[in-house]
Amino acid sequence: MGEIEYRVAEGAYADAMVELEHLCFPTLGGEDLLTVEGILLQERIFPEGAYMALDGDRVVGMGSGIFVDY
Repeated sequence: MGEIEYRVAEGAYADAMVELEHLCFPTLGGEDLLTVEGILLQERIFPEGAYMALDGDRVVGMGSGIFVDY
């Protein structure tokens, strides 16, 4: 593994992010997992709320947050 780069998630990596999530959480149902559409929506509405870790061009980690209105 090379040097890991951390940066704001990009829609261009949405397919890879969804694939990673399915690999990490194989027993979760579809309603509990991100979709490509959901990732693209977050990129448009709250881009600073999602991050990814890259090993070269390969997504090896990710995280995201949401707005909560109390």
